[in-house]
Parts: sequence; structure tokens; C-alpha cells
Amino acid sequence: HVDKQTQALILCPTRELSMQVAEEIRSFAKYKKLSVVSIYGGAPIDRQIKDLKRGADIVVATPGRLMDHIRRRTIRLNHTTRIVLDEADEMLNMGFKEDIDYILENTPDERNTWLFSATMPREVSNIAKNYMDNPFEITTESRLKGNENIEHCYAMVKARDRYAALKRF
Repeated sequence: HVDKQTQALILCPTRELSMQVAEEIRSFAKYKKLSVVSIYGGAPIDRQIKDLKRGADIVVATPGRLMDHIRRRTIRLNHTTRIVLDEADEMLNMGFKEDIDYILENTPDERNTWLFSATMPREVSNIAKNYMDNPFEITTESRLKGNENIEHCYAMVKARDRYAALKRF
């Protein structure tokens, strides 16, 4: 049983991204005294269970490991009012569609859902249609181009010298 209800959930496709996102959130969440727990495969689940029991205002997770915790009933998402799907297209490419469906079905109907995706394939659009009320899409310019005001420079260096070369730039 979770002592503190999870208010926000951020789903990431990989443990590396989950760890990075959790660390960034911790850097500003400490000022609001919010607890952040990162849940991902490849780490001892016992430690994650212990962290969840202490309470987690914000959980950053990979879909597979979050599913493990939902099945074990070591996390409850019934009070989660904010959900972020980070790199949703990547999660779908990695075969997490059923997991995402299950996770979203186990969260309240009244919630804010943010979906970030580099591309907008049909599967990502379907998630938006099925789990979001009146979704709207914000897009950036489709062509990748540099800012007109930036001068681009490069230097060929050996791998072992790259840090020193970067400092000289």
C-alpha cells in the first residue's frame, strides 16, 4: 500500500531517459518538497518498492517496470491527475502499446495528459483520441534547420582530445 498518493506520472521509453528526466525533476522539485521516484527495469525492484512505500508525488517510469508495480499493487494511480508520455512514438516502436493502454486505463478519467512525440504516426494519434478529451496538437517546423544568426564551426580531433578541444571553442 502506498502511503502518499502519486500525483504525476511520466512515462519514458528507456531507463536512461527515465533516470535523466527524474534527475532533472528532482533538481527543481526539492524546492517544493516533492518526492520523485524513478522506476525502470534493470534496477532492484525491492528498492523501488521501498521508495514507493515512502511516498512518491511524481513517478518517472518505463512502461514495463511500471506494469510490474501495478500488478504487484505497489503503486496506485487512482489519484494521478497529470500524465506525460515522453517520446510516445518510441514507446510504440518498442512494443509498449498494450502497456500504455493498460496504464492509462488505470488512471482517473479526469486528468491532464501530455503526449510528446517527434513524429505523429497513426498509433500516437489513436492514443490521443482514445485517452484525451479535446486534444490539440502543437507542432514545430518540420524541416530541421539552424538558426540564421548562428555560425556553425567544427574541428576534427581525436576522441581522447575532444574535451580539451571543446573547452578551446
